[in-house]
Amino acid sequence: AAVEAFFKDGTVWDHIVVTVGQGGRGPLPAMSMSDALAAMDAKFWCCFRIGRSAKIAAGGSLTFVSGGEGHRGQIGTTLISSINAAIAGLTRGLAIELAPVRVNTLSPGTTDTPLWDRMKPDERTAMFKRVADTLPVKRLGQAEDAAHSLQTWLRHADLDPEALADIDARMGLWVALSRRYKRTPQELPSLYLGWQQELARLDAAVD
Repeated sequence: AAVEAFFKDGTVWDHIVVTVGQGGRGPLPAMSMSDALAAMDAKFWCCFRIGRSAKIAAGGSLTFVSGGEGHRGQIGTTLISSINAAIAGLTRGLAIELAPVRVNTLSPGTTDTPLWDRMKPDERTAMFKRVADTLPVKRLGQAEDAAHSLQTWLRHADLDPEALADIDARMGLWVALSRRYKRTPQELPSLYLGWQQELARLDAAVD
């Protein structure tokens, strides 16, 4: 109700960026339904309400910030992964319904923000290093990086969201494979080549 009341005065906005979200992490068996519903309400339903209620100028933009978990899940992120995936679906629908307003979702990977302050400092540092070692640039994203991406989307109406999503999905796959096989992204092609050579040897042995 608070979202609808905020936009009720009919103000026409040029750009809206939605960064809300709270909770949703942890193993599902240990999560209460009330906590799960609260996490869904805090992020997905808030985005839904803004998409339905806000009046945005033609050529303006509505951008949601979700997260990389929407593309690849891991232990303890089942609910937040589902929420982020739902936001991606909401974005695709609103992009059609609200055109010519541009609707996008920014899905950052692991980013060095106060979100991680709930972890013990030594555990957080170790986790950051472990993740950074799997990335081509060998460092985590910063809040400034996300802000730069948002500014780019706001300013450039010619950016193709489908192309950006395709690049994001490919990069996410490289990172996921790096973590799974404990190799740097640069090592993956040689790992794949080695598998092909081993399969060829096995096929030759069977023949």
